[in-house]
Amino acid sequence: MLEITGDEIAQLNDTDLRSLVGLLCEAELTSAQITTAGVTWGGNQNAKDGGIDVRVEVKSIMDNDGFIPRSNTAFQVKKPDMPRSNILDEMRPKGILREVIRDLADNKGAYIIISSQGSTSDSALSSRKLAMQDAISDYANASQLKVDFYDRERIASWVRSHPSMILWVRDKIGQPLQGWRSFDNWADHSESDDGGYLLDGTSRLSNSSSIAAKGMDLLQGIQELRTILKRPGSSVRLIGLSGVGKTRLVQALFDDQVGEKALNKSLAFYTDLGDAPLPDPKSFTARLKSLGKRGILIVDNCPPDLHNQLTKLNSNNSLISLITVEYDVREDQPEQTTVFRLEPSSIELLEKVICKKFTHINSVTSRKIAEMSGGNARVAVAIARTIKMGENISHLRDSELFNRLFHQRHDSDSKLLKAAEICSLVYSFNIETEATRNIEMTILAELAGMSVLELYQNVAELKRRDLVQQRSTWRAVLPHAIANRLAQSSLENFPLPLLRDVFEKRANKRLLISFSRRLGYLHHNQTARKVAQEWLSDGGPLEDFRKLDNAAVTMLGNVAPLHPELVLAHMEEILDQDRDSTFFSRHNENFSYFTSLLKSLAYDVEFFDRSVQLLCHFALTEDVNENKNSIRSTLKSLFYIYLSGTHATVDQRLKIISNLIESDSEQKNALGLSLLDAALEAWHFTSINSFDFGAHVRDYGYHPTSNDEIRSWYETFIQYAVSIVLSEKIISTEIKAILCRKFRGIWTRAKVYNALESAVREISAKNPWYGAWYAVKNTIGFDSDKMSKEAVFRLESLATLLGPQNLYDEVMLLTLPDHGSLLNIVEAKDTEEALTKIRDLSQDFGYKISSQEDTLNALLIHLMSTNGRNVFQLGQGLAKGTNDPKKLWATMVEKLSTIEHNKRNYQLLQGFLDYLTSTDNSSTKELLDEAIDHEILSEVFPILQIVIIDIDGIERIKRSLQLGKAPIYLYGNLAYTHTSELNNEDLFCELIRLISSKQNGLAVAIDIFNMKFHQNNNELSPRILTLGQELVLGYDFSQETNSDSYQISEIVKSCFQNKDAADKAKHLAVKLYTAIADNRVFHTNFDYIYKSLVEAHPFVFLDVFIGDHNELDYYIEQIFSGQLMVSPLRSIPHETFIEWCNIKGKAHYPLIASAIEPYMHVADQLQWTPVAIFLINHYSDPSVILEEFMHVFHPNQWEGSLADKMVKRLPLLESLMIHENPVVSQWAKNKEPILKKEIIRVHEWEQSREQNQNERFE
Repeated sequence: MLEITGDEIAQLNDTDLRSLVGLLCEAELTSAQITTAGVTWGGNQNAKDGGIDVRVEVKSIMDNDGFIPRSNTAFQVKKPDMPRSNILDEMRPKGILREVIRDLADNKGAYIIISSQGSTSDSALSSRKLAMQDAISDYANASQLKVDFYDRERIASWVRSHPSMILWVRDKIGQPLQGWRSFDNWADHSESDDGGYLLDGTSRLSNSSSIAAKGMDLLQGIQELRTILKRPGSSVRLIGLSGVGKTRLVQALFDDQVGEKALNKSLAFYTDLGDAPLPDPKSFTARLKSLGKRGILIVDNCPPDLHNQLTKLNSNNSLISLITVEYDVREDQPEQTTVFRLEPSSIELLEKVICKKFTHINSVTSRKIAEMSGGNARVAVAIARTIKMGENISHLRDSELFNRLFHQRHDSDSKLLKAAEICSLVYSFNIETEATRNIEMTILAELAGMSVLELYQNVAELKRRDLVQQRSTWRAVLPHAIANRLAQSSLENFPLPLLRDVFEKRANKRLLISFSRRLGYLHHNQTARKVAQEWLSDGGPLEDFRKLDNAAVTMLGNVAPLHPELVLAHMEEILDQDRDSTFFSRHNENFSYFTSLLKSLAYDVEFFDRSVQLLCHFALTEDVNENKNSIRSTLKSLFYIYLSGTHATVDQRLKIISNLIESDSEQKNALGLSLLDAALEAWHFTSINSFDFGAHVRDYGYHPTSNDEIRSWYETFIQYAVSIVLSEKIISTEIKAILCRKFRGIWTRAKVYNALESAVREISAKNPWYGAWYAVKNTIGFDSDKMSKEAVFRLESLATLLGPQNLYDEVMLLTLPDHGSLLNIVEAKDTEEALTKIRDLSQDFGYKISSQEDTLNALLIHLMSTNGRNVFQLGQGLAKGTNDPKKLWATMVEKLSTIEHNKRNYQLLQGFLDYLTSTDNSSTKELLDEAIDHEILSEVFPILQIVIIDIDGIERIKRSLQLGKAPIYLYGNLAYTHTSELNNEDLFCELIRLISSKQNGLAVAIDIFNMKFHQNNNELSPRILTLGQELVLGYDFSQETNSDSYQISEIVKSCFQNKDAADKAKHLAVKLYTAIADNRVFHTNFDYIYKSLVEAHPFVFLDVFIGDHNELDYYIEQIFSGQLMVSPLRSIPHETFIEWCNIKGKAHYPLIASAIEPYMHVADQLQWTPVAIFLINHYSDPSVILEEFMHVFHPNQWEGSLADKMVKRLPLLESLMIHENPVVSQWAKNKEPILKKEIIRVHEWEQSREQNQNERFE
């Protein structure tokens, strides 16, 4: 498991330490959704840096107890230890407080010193903080400055809060890697050297995240790609058919002669998987990332799975930008990636390319070649190479010109053409010819009427002519423009039964799938369609969709483009036969394949209704909040105005929505609402799944071409929504909420003013619509500066119409949950001032409605049944304004009784009691006394009582506990009360014991206890120590879930430290050991407790878990196997450990050796620990100990490359080869060649695995 300690932090060099702090600051801000632009750092630690190494300047309010405590925080990072004298010198050079520190104090900032050397004790840490305070004590604004000192353990804790940074620390040192190219002529187009990159101004490049209908021209696309790739951590996928110029486009991104602000050439790292790179791209990326250097990684011919792995690897705090290139576009919509698609070249551009590269070819011939090539540059160039000086080809038919690809200034070669045709029957094939692995070449050779050797030689010739591409041992006829044409010709030459027999019965599954994939591109070919039809018919391999294995499902997806109607009919038949079938649910292990297929089928108007109906059946079985391969998200994507992947009409989509919304099923209603939400979306559009479907010509779906079409779309769905709202159906509330959420986007982006304005007026005329007021105000607040004066005027008119007309309206607007900014309610310069004004306004409204009985009665149900804002303050105002608090309390409680139990909210009552306590304490006590056993209030009594905790309040809590009406977890709120009464040890101990005695009460008691002594920095009394020990020892560690582990570890840390607690510590250790050894719980549940226990009583821990046994229990052994975040044994000082070893005796040494981690990191190197050396040197046969340490050289758990990990551990073995004990040195010498041979084997296995996974075409 990932782990990091202060020892590792101490090993970082000066620069890395500063970078780590800077990156941690960025990570901290990112996790808080704050821009990292305010983080700056750099320079040498010992340079004259003004006393600041890392600075954070943001506008957001920071958590004062967090690692970045203030909006203006400065870090001084020092690798050396910083005792008091050094601190004073650092902060006050020559006795004068640094200017930067004075500035921080003036701006209420924070100044933090970080040192990675020496883990400071509490006393030393206090001394350092005191020194920092003394350094600023004579400055006027010293009280405004927060100062702190972070030692290496504090930094380690910070790193652990951002796991990705652990990788950064552990893999900081990288090595140069071979087999990769810097900036070069990657496309290998000699014509690019003369005149640069050619542009034609046509729309050839499209961005999957853009709603542009026709994409963009190449120059626009290049600028957009550059902008994205200049962002560290960005991920781009460039797709398009083979031969359209993708690699050349990437090369142009670095060309300063193309457009503006080209990418830096020195940052480029390029590889092509067709060249079988070593190391593989994953290893390269990991190492490049570990360097912490900026880079742009280009991986050509990169399959989707590898792209996803690289994107994931590159996603956290990486300085690397990634762009991968792939010719295959099916099922290729990776997450966290911007996908660009390059379309074939225009005829005019190809003419230019041919004329430029082949100067002997005239313009007429160039035009003919360009037209025949279908926009594919590789095909055009290949044909152009066959044209002789002065040759006229205008009389040639396209087929004759096509056949020239297989002449290329040679004599006609029928075998070469035949080999190309046969190899094109499949998408890709393996050329291995070993006896046990040559089935694919054997099958294809037989079909071609050749020997395997002849076919191999012809494939090699096709590759030399750029008509076949390679990836490791895999080959594919490319581009598709050539392969598809060849395949059609080949299909005509074989009887259908023969083809089926060869591929279905004799070929392996992979080749059969590859054959089906090729068929999927031939939807105009009758033979291909016939094969697919037979497969889908009775007795065919795809007959019953419910019984398909993974291979058959893939085949179905491949051939579906040949018979979309037949595929749809098959699924409808399944539904008709068994409506309760799990086929249409997430229980279908292939649900994602079928839902993606249905989305593709929904592209066509004629299939939309049927496909969506089936998709709805799938979606209705899915949890509303499911986000992994979400069917609902796939379905929703079909209802966006842009990037929907369908050309269904507006009316078709509305019909689906209305049928769902007007259904009697709540599930269907919810699904219909989500689709209506999608139809009204105007801001954010993303594509789901692939838009490709075999060789069918497709775009991104419907795209409005005018403002009138945009208006018509939104007006249709707005008017429908209004009709449902005015019908006053139960679902009306949700529809109004959707209209509110979408208001801003439709008004600002789509500019559909009339329909929105009409909707607001119609709905608000019937009933007040408070959510719409917020929607309008938000739109004004965020976007008015971008609108015309007329649009702003219309909005302001709507705001006036919707605004509060009376006190009731004002309260409703004030308390409406989750709507808009508080700044829309009051005028304020910032949020802090707004909060203050809102609090005062809330109390004032509460005061007013306390005397308006009708208004109060009309509001109470709302105030006590919604989790609204400002309700607590309203309750305070009610108490302030009423002349009869008991009567008003009774009224509120009576109203509360009419509300469903799970919808009740008690903030109003809490606020009421809170204020009443300060003005009429006797009435408060009476009300609370009555509430203890009240029919309704008794169930929530703890949250009412916590507004005042005095002696009487504690007695009430005890009575409430005895009655047992309130759930025990509610008493946990006592942990967050601040009252001196709980300082009374008698009362506190009695209360905690009473809570812990209740069912499930122990965890609550532990939580309260922890919060209590954390608030008290004084030494704990014997009674409190005893109480803490009782709580821990009373805990049932055999529970399946142990979420209280951290809380318990804190109590162990505070209450088990004394020597007198050794027996109780042993009792605790035995309980832990028993629970784990009996396999009742998982050993990782208690990592914090192990650490606290071993720090308090190391001998006790070692005795119970190791020393009292002849061999380690299997489950106990896992504690020491490296799976925990921090190994408990690491916390034991080496001297202490060795002392214990001496006590236990040499007979225990082998057992101890099997448990410890025998190595440690020292100055970027691995060394044996003192304990390991002690065991080796003091056991009678050191080879026994060394054999126990063998796992070090071949770890069972690792990340990245196992071979690399093993290499890094070799120095441990080498250090033993010069040991003074000949037994030890000889053992190491014997093991060295064995280990090195194993490293080579593992490395070869890793490379083979990576190549097998990534260097193939499908």
